[in-house]
Amino acid sequence: MDVEEEFEGGLPWFLAHPWQLRDYTVARPWEPFDPLTGVGCYEFVRHLQQTQATQGSVSLYRDRSVQTEKSGYRPCAVKCAPLADVQEALRVNGGRQPLNDSGVLRYLTFFVECRNVVRWYDCLRDDTNMYLVSEFASEGDLFSCLEWNSRLSETEIKYFMYQILTGVESLHRNRMAHLNLSVENVVRKADGVCLLIDFSRAWRLIPDPANPGQYAKCPTRMENPMSRYQDPAAWTGEPYDAMAADIFSCGAMLLILLVTPWIKTYPWDATQSSTCIRFKYFAQKGIRKLLKKYRMQDRLTGEVVDLMEKMLKINPAERPSAADLKLHPWFTAAPDPMLQALMQADAETLQGALPVTGSETPAAVETFGPAAQEALAAGLAQAASLQ
Repeated sequence: MDVEEEFEGGLPWFLAHPWQLRDYTVARPWEPFDPLTGVGCYEFVRHLQQTQATQGSVSLYRDRSVQTEKSGYRPCAVKCAPLADVQEALRVNGGRQPLNDSGVLRYLTFFVECRNVVRWYDCLRDDTNMYLVSEFASEGDLFSCLEWNSRLSETEIKYFMYQILTGVESLHRNRMAHLNLSVENVVRKADGVCLLIDFSRAWRLIPDPANPGQYAKCPTRMENPMSRYQDPAAWTGEPYDAMAADIFSCGAMLLILLVTPWIKTYPWDATQSSTCIRFKYFAQKGIRKLLKKYRMQDRLTGEVVDLMEKMLKINPAERPSAADLKLHPWFTAAPDPMLQALMQADAETLQGALPVTGSETPAAVETFGPAAQEALAAGLAQAASLQ
């Protein structure tokens, strides 16, 4: 399939389940707002940040085709990726695929129920760039929480981590792994809701026919720049468990949120014992010795240290699932009112008592495109004629 076919999309492979996550990407022409003519949907507001992996950027726009009661036109984050970078990623077929980002979010927004994941709005392109339009989180990512003057309490971090694990649990339930979890890839809304972003390295979990009930291992992809969050199993050159890798990344994120604002550096720079002496010390001595080395042992509760021990097991098979981790005493023993409300809403959502945020049923034309709407109407008419 060439690049044009990737972007154009088509009805047949949407009615089946695509093999590649990027196959859910359908891009239409970019529609910037022109203030002189009043034509176009997306009105630029301000630049937010450069993207790390590409020469692209993320900016705040207003979608003038959608109005909200609170803020007028709907605010949205627009991630701009150079088309040349997208095409090169397709050619190389490596671990990073920019089209995955839009494809995964579109799938999670429209086809399944997924919690604590940023909502997909649109995907567009022009002659030089692709534009992924998604939900805007006004408080930015969790990286700002690592500054010395932004030290968070365990209670605050607990509230964030529960939501992060909820997002990971939801991804795994829908047979996907993120494989790029970090504080930079979790954003916060004004109401404190945390959302996972950046699915360019996401991996589809495929059942392993040789091991019923298990998923096939993920092939080693060594070019991930977020090396301080990466499962050490990914450095071995052997296929590894993608879900367990997400759990390790969550554990590294929790450790970094707890420790970095106090020690003013990362606990380790990479998860390779051969290149990072601090990680080698952790791998040999364990998390408690590492915390003692950083004089952090008295600043943290025993429950959170125990949780990190479980999440950061060197052996992937020993790491609990995201669902099991949410039942750990650090979360469940005397939760504060905010966390208690979150846990109650989580339980009711799983039981079907509450709708998943952002999961309203979209129109067929919004989900599949005009061709799908026409095909759906024709199919309904044909079914009616047979009754």
